[in-house]
Amino acid sequence: MAIIYGNMRYSFKGKKRKPLPRKSKKAIRRPQTKAKISLHARIRMEAMNAHTEKYPSWEGDKLSPCVLEDDSYKEEAKRKYTVAIPYNKGSYQVVPIEDLEHIGK
Repeated sequence: MAIIYGNMRYSFKGKKRKPLPRKSKKAIRRPQTKAKISLHARIRMEAMNAHTEKYPSWEGDKLSPCVLEDDSYKEEAKRKYTVAIPYNKGSYQVVPIEDLEHIGK
């Protein structure tokens, strides 16, 4: 038969537990009214609006697509060279196609 204790302050191992939270009455929330803007804030907002009207944001067309440069010369160079491991050492080198038969010797 198990004995159940109410509001135990100590665990079964004897360690003291944290105290139970106290029940508090909930505060009554009142509906919020519109906040009044101070004179300084109103002057600042008018200055900001005037600045926005004088210097509007750019609302043009979509950005034009990027112009890619011509890469055909790279393809020409790729045909003349290859990348290989020389002398079985693990680092890579760019080797001309003519010397491909001498790699690792």
